[in-house]
Amino acid sequence: MIHQAGYVKELIKKYIEGSITAIELERLKACWKIYEEEELLDMTAAVLYAVGKQETDDALKGWEPDFAKIISNAQTIRRNKKILLYEKLAGAAFLLLVMGMLINYFITEQWPGSNTIGDCENMPTRNEIPKSEFTCFIRWGDTIVLTVDSGSTGSVTQINNLNIRQEAPGVLAITRLAGTTPVDTTRDPFLEVLTAARRQYIIKLPGSVSIHLNAGSSLKLPFISTGKDTCYVQISGEAYIEMPVKGKPGRLIVETSNSQLQTVSGNFAVFVRPDFTKATLISGSLATLSRQGCCSKKLSCPGDQIVVRSYSKTNNAVTDSIFFRQDVDIREALVWTKATRNYRNVSLRQFVVDMSQWYGFKVESLNCIPEQLRINTSICYRASPQEVYSEIRRMGITVYEKGEKISFCDPAKKNGLLPMQTAFRKSLH
Repeated sequence: MIHQAGYVKELIKKYIEGSITAIELERLKACWKIYEEEELLDMTAAVLYAVGKQETDDALKGWEPDFAKIISNAQTIRRNKKILLYEKLAGAAFLLLVMGMLINYFITEQWPGSNTIGDCENMPTRNEIPKSEFTCFIRWGDTIVLTVDSGSTGSVTQINNLNIRQEAPGVLAITRLAGTTPVDTTRDPFLEVLTAARRQYIIKLPGSVSIHLNAGSSLKLPFISTGKDTCYVQISGEAYIEMPVKGKPGRLIVETSNSQLQTVSGNFAVFVRPDFTKATLISGSLATLSRQGCCSKKLSCPGDQIVVRSYSKTNNAVTDSIFFRQDVDIREALVWTKATRNYRNVSLRQFVVDMSQWYGFKVESLNCIPEQLRINTSICYRASPQEVYSEIRRMGITVYEKGEKISFCDPAKKNGLLPMQTAFRKSLH
């Protein structure tokens, strides 16, 4: 029944009038999982218009503003079709804007029950993942690995000229020791911090630089100092990086698989795969330079976003391209830091990439997901991979499971596309 627009409109009408039953309310809540937000807004607008044409003002008691009355008054003063068209366009834009806020309020705050997939134990949706559940690994040399959990604070270890200390649960502080013996970096040039699937960690570097690593990610810090004025790191996977406005170092350089990001004061999110880098500015400013130095772009407004892609040519040469966007939703760029990840009208492809980074599964190809598909859902960080797969199937997409790899392409059909690895999967042994 809820797949029929007429029935959904009837449920919306009953909800507005206050005559909806508990069973009907649950059905209406389910509609928010199978319809796009725009479709629901259109149906709600149609119901409000119809109620205003056929019912008394009491039918909209408690709803502000009185849309039916606004529409009715507008119709009485229209003089010609041109004016009517302008009024409808302006009214629709206003109606959709206000109804979007109302729907979000009633769905997320007022309706009983939880729409979140997975058990977050009634944790507020804006909370971050508890740091008590963070874990990371420290690697140096070829095989040496140290596991660090968030169960204690204090000194962890000293590796060459780097001191590692648990500053707080889930927060690791790395500082350089003055006057130590020069480090031989011919074999081990970097200290590396890694996170496994479904685990995160926060790394504090000299000068209060903070790097929040998502699951399946890596941070490399050189043993050799680049100077008091510069902090240099290499990032793979996904991270949220904060660079303070004042203090030392005065500049932060983040090296990725195909580009270099530089800032003197800025917070930004970065997502890195082989030959792919995406950076979203949260505050401050950020300069981007492609690996070959042929392309550059400066981000200066919150919501600015760049993507650097590298392409192989027939002669084995590699070329880089930079793509730029403005007014990107910052919340979407940082959704992975929250205990409950709220996805509202988000590309299904992006949702799959986010989930693969968190759970560590490989995606054979995204091309078999229609580019126009968008998803509305809320996922608890504790949800199982099977619950995530169910949300993808709900969108009408078949998920073919092959161990830790999934595919959306019919295996009966030949597909020459190479697998895409979205998570950092190096062995720790």
